[in-house]
Amino acid sequence: MFNKQIKEYRYENFTSEDFKEMELDSIKFDNCNFKGVSMSDIITRNCYFNCCNFAFASLNGSRHINSSFVNCQFASANLFSSTFKDCKCIGSGFVDADITGIEIIRGNYDFCCFQDSDFSGMTLTDISFKNADFRKADFRKAKVQNCNLTSAILSGAKFNNADIRESILDGVYLKDVCFAKTKIDLQQAVLIAESMGAYVY
Repeated sequence: MFNKQIKEYRYENFTSEDFKEMELDSIKFDNCNFKGVSMSDIITRNCYFNCCNFAFASLNGSRHINSSFVNCQFASANLFSSTFKDCKCIGSGFVDADITGIEIIRGNYDFCCFQDSDFSGMTLTDISFKNADFRKADFRKAKVQNCNLTSAILSGAKFNNADIRESILDGVYLKDVCFAKTKIDLQQAVLIAESMGAYVY
């Protein structure tokens, strides 16, 4: 049974627990299972989740401040209107998760998997997405500014009418990305032109 007075859990199965509207502070979870758990409106502060399973969990309305989710799985999780502020989510997977209305404020999402995710209309600023997988992701009308997308996978991604100025695209294969009416800066324009085979002098 979960007791938030205990500050470290390892290999625990919480699938029969209800975390709805809980407030967790400075608790470490290592290889724990939260599959399908109700966690709506939960608040985590300075918590550390390592290799935890949140597949099909209900995290709608949740708020996470300075928490870490390293190598965690959020497959098909409900993250509707959730907030991640200054979080570290390195290597985590968000395939088929509902991220409608999600708010990501700064943070590190290197090596995360966001295949087919819908970021349309969102504002993403000062976030590290190095080596992240955004295959077929939808960024239409989004603001992706001052983000680090170095070596990210963007094949099939759509940035129609988006604003990506001041974001880093070094090492990204750009030929299969849709940039229709996208606002870009000069450095990005050079990278896109070179991806099309042009020589920029």
